[in-house]
Amino acid sequence: MSPAQRKAFIEWIERLYGWGSPPRLEMVKNMASKVVGRSVGKNWTTRFLKDNSDTLQSRYSRQLDSNRARAADPELLLEFFDLFHVTKLRNRIRDENIWNMDESGFMMGYAASSKVVDPAGKDKKHFVTHDGGRKGVTVVECISAAGGIIPPMLILNGEYHQVGWHRESTTPPDWTFAISKKGWIDEELALTWLRDIFEPSTRPTRLQQKRLLIVDGHNSHIQHDFVDFCVKSNIIALCLPSHSTHMVQPLDVGCFSPYKRYYGVEVDNATRNGVTAINKTIFIDLLQKARRRTLIQSTILSAWRGAGLVPFDPDIVLTQLPNYAPLRPQTPISRAPILTAASITTPTTLTGISAYLSTI
Repeated sequence: MSPAQRKAFIEWIERLYGWGSPPRLEMVKNMASKVVGRSVGKNWTTRFLKDNSDTLQSRYSRQLDSNRARAADPELLLEFFDLFHVTKLRNRIRDENIWNMDESGFMMGYAASSKVVDPAGKDKKHFVTHDGGRKGVTVVECISAAGGIIPPMLILNGEYHQVGWHRESTTPPDWTFAISKKGWIDEELALTWLRDIFEPSTRPTRLQQKRLLIVDGHNSHIQHDFVDFCVKSNIIALCLPSHSTHMVQPLDVGCFSPYKRYYGVEVDNATRNGVTAINKTIFIDLLQKARRRTLIQSTILSAWRGAGLVPFDPDIVLTQLPNYAPLRPQTPISRAPILTAASITTPTTLTGISAYLSTI
């Protein structure tokens, strides 16, 4: 690596650590190969760390057993809440500039169960009709803490994009469609979403204002080009702790479940009206209807509130954990006396947070 490349590479590692997702050794090696334009040797990472031992170190990540993973780790959640709160205050980030991005898979042909009315005393079973199709589409959504949304990206399974998918549908002109062999998001598509959808759709009126983007720890969200674009565009990305997205990611907490339920209702309605197969064209139309019912301001604000992020109240999440004993039940972290950016000192461990709260 040239000196400039080495400096940028170290900054990338430090940036990921600050975002809450330090890279694995394998990821460091893969990113190094991309930076230098060729595959590096198997011992490259060891030599790189040795040459830069004054600024970098390797260590084992802490193991999390399955029981703790299912219940979520209070210490990890406390550290994330603290990182989020301090990042927001230090950078004076407004709610309309705080965003959560996530993707979820939709089964095109599956309908939702619904209640039916039977004569009293009858026990005949009723079934929801669907076309049995298991083809999936990945939908990438992004919501703001002020209740806003941006156009989605739909990742379709296939080799080529076909105009026929949209010819008979009323596809909004600002929706983006992408193709993936497996129908999942990858590094290239994540960067495309960030560069072509998120950045122009959320650009603040004052360019010096920073944006905060909350993502999960998927590799596509922390690859070098993704991180580099965030830095250049004044975007701070925070990675959610492992095994916690169902508790602290707003889209998971309050949006995707009703989103899929409403989509299933639309499939049920379509099949009741004679549709025998849900193809990509019909899927797009049904998804629009479900999206209009789900991603409304009240639902989005409720999702952020349920995740304990905006308004900031970690106790909403932490008190749900069976292995969490509130440090000061009467004084949640949200009431900690962090008033200005200059006054912030960030606790980095559970012990540090405990000591901090004991001074309140």
